[in-house]
Amino acid sequence: MTTPWGFICACILIELLARMVNGIGRGKLTRQQYEAFVVEWMDDYGPQAEHPFKYNSTVVRLTNSSEPPEAEEKSLATQMYCIMRSSMVHNLSLVAGDSELRSGGVDYSIHLTDRKTALAKGLRHLQNYDNDTAVFVGEDFLADIGKVIDKVFAAAEADDTLKENMAKHLSIRTPVNFLAS
Repeated sequence: MTTPWGFICACILIELLARMVNGIGRGKLTRQQYEAFVVEWMDDYGPQAEHPFKYNSTVVRLTNSSEPPEAEEKSLATQMYCIMRSSMVHNLSLVAGDSELRSGGVDYSIHLTDRKTALAKGLRHLQNYDNDTAVFVGEDFLADIGKVIDKVFAAAEADDTLKENMAKHLSIRTPVNFLAS
């Protein structure tokens, strides 16, 4: 994956899956719901992972308060929401806007690459890289999302609430139906 478009589509797919799991329909998927989906459903992306990704630095959220903000741990799920889902999908940028900064986003906290470049530079997916960034190797990211799709649909077979949430979302927000002539 040598352009940002694959990453953008992958981020959109994560949001769709999070919406389906939560049965959002026309409602708004919150940052907290998105982050919870990443942590709970994407096995290698949360603190429960066998080798969890960890940023070395903390983050200080942008606030309008006169009180000095407190530093907090920088979360991969938060950076995925703020930088990949919000900044990249909506602005084609890895630079956070004010709303992302208020949510804990950090400019360039994500490093996008393809497998060929990663191999040439000795990088691996979800590695902490220069300037405290998380490496996302496109081909590995897509493979991980494929695993999440399988996991969500397999879980829905045994979980009536999950199945109802997915059906609710898809009945209200029907997928695009493209018919070629």
